Amino acid sequence: MIAAASTYDYHFRKGCLAAGLVGSQGRPKYTPRTLRDFFASTALANGIPIHEVSRWFGHRSIKVTVDIYGHLVPPAWSRCREILQSAMRPVPRACRRKTMLHVVLDVLNEARRCWIGAG
Repeated sequence: MIAAASTYDYHFRKGCLAAGLVGSQGRPKYTPRTLRDFFASTALANGIPIHEVSRWFGHRSIKVTVDIYGHLVPPAWSRCREILQSAMRPVPRACRRKTMLHVVLDVLNEARRCWIGAG
């Protein structure tokens, strides 16, 4: 175990040196954990799905990832609302044939009107 840890430390320091991530005394400015946290927080804050980050990190369950990094996932309500509003635009007259999608969109549009009226 000690040989593996020292080998890892050696390669980590060597990588930090090559990347310019060392302080004035030649010691790495970061630890593997801080770099991992930086990666996760940056990925999640920029819309990478949490289940992907969970898989990349090798977590046994997505719950582990959510418990540690879930607070970094940006809220999606505004994005969801924009997508739904875009999907509910009126159907052009040339395409007025009712499909199941149109029926669903009509129901959602009516619900949207109720939400707006209630707000």
